[in-house]
Amino acid sequence: MELSDKELHILDVYESEEYYRASVKPVLEDGSEVEADVYVWKEEFSHALGSEPWSYDEWRSKHLGAWVSKLSPHGAHPDGDLK
Repeated sequence: MELSDKELHILDVYESEEYYRASVKPVLEDGSEVEADVYVWKEEFSHALGSEPWSYDEWRSKHLGAWVSKLSPHGAHPDGDLK
């Protein structure tokens, strides 16, 4: 799936300064490679990570509400407009 420059910019704004985008070539089950971009947590923000493995279910139950409240009903993100 190809994303436009605008779509990549929207993702960059959403992920904020805590991540950088890196190009990777994951290997699929059939052995073929595909090109993909991933967002990687920057080392300078590692102090914000806990020592326990991350759990989506735990994050959802404890933090989803606060995260959603940071977004405006118009689709804006605190670090920029996602439109």
